[in-house]
Formats: sequence, structure tokens, C-alpha cells
Amino acid sequence: AVVSTQSTGDDQMFGCLPCSEDSLPCPNEGRTDCEALGDGAFKVGGWKCQFCPLGSKPKDSKDGCEACPADTYRSSNTSDDCTECDINNRQYAPSTGSITCLECSGTLTNTSDGKYQCSPCAGGQGLNQKGDCADCSAGKYSNNGECTSCNVGTYQPNTGSSSCTPCSAGTYTDAVGATICSDCDESQGKYQ
Repeated sequence: AVVSTQSTGDDQMFGCLPCSEDSLPCPNEGRTDCEALGDGAFKVGGWKCQFCPLGSKPKDSKDGCEACPADTYRSSNTSDDCTECDINNRQYAPSTGSITCLECSGTLTNTSDGKYQCSPCAGGQGLNQKGDCADCSAGKYSNNGECTSCNVGTYQPNTGSSSCTPCSAGTYTDAVGATICSDCDESQGKYQ
């Protein structure tokens, strides 16, 4: 592949030079810009064209790159623009220069500087249908932001718990999500 060299003075003469591995040919011989090369490209040294690193986009002047703002990302060279994270689906990018959005498993809030921040749910809490942290219901627990039903043989009578309690000797549960343990019925041959 070859690139067009930049015109020197009024002579408008253009020659061809080999492209380096980190550059792409300018679109047509005689062109010194990267417009027709496609999205994500910028001009280097007046005659080489190359793509901006992921997480950044070409400056409007096409003479360099700038980092994608917070809560946006750029993961491929198919666009000049950074893409906004889908806040409605709990996605955010906490810093500039992101190549992907993060999933928030806690409370997603808009800060005073316009960025979104994810705060994890406390132990015993999970996300409710509105996407806010709320206490887990009785029979459930959480230590990671997601309410989970207590396993068979355990119970939890309280809301907002971070663990389940094993049934004591002589008691049992036969379903997940129990809030109490039942007494074993020795007359029916059941014991623990």
C-alpha cells in the first residue's frame, strides 16, 4: 500500500511512499486528508492516516485523538463517535477513554458533575424492580447485591439478611426460601 505525500509549496507534486505498519493509506493519490478513509481515522504528520486507539475518537480537526468522555465508549473503528452507555439498562463508564460500559449491580446515580456512579448494595440487599437497592425479603439473603432464596435445610425469618440459618436438630425445611423450620414428625419416621 502507498500513501500520498503532502504537497510542498505551489508545485502540487505528489509522490508515493510505503505505508508503515501503524498507518493506513490515504484514500486517493493526491489526497492529504483521511476523510474518505472512513470512521475513526486521523491524519499524522500531514500525510499518514491511522485509526484512533479504542476508547478515543478523532478530534473534529482530524489531527489527533481525544478520549471518549465518561459514560461513553468506543470499541471499534466503525464510527468516529463515542457511543453512550445505556443508562436505562444500568450501564455506565466511570472514567474517560472506555472501550466498553460496565453493568451496575447496585444503585446507579447521576453525580453533580454529570457522570453516573454505581454504588453496590449493602449486605442483605438486592435490586428491586425500579433498580434501587432494597432489603431482601424473609426467606432470602444477599452478600453480593442479589437476593437469593435460602437453600433447603436453612431459613431466614428476617428481611435484609446477609445469610441463612441452618435448621436446628429435630427441625427441617423441604423447600427453598423458608422463613421457619418445621419440627420433624417422629411418628412418621422422620428425624434429623
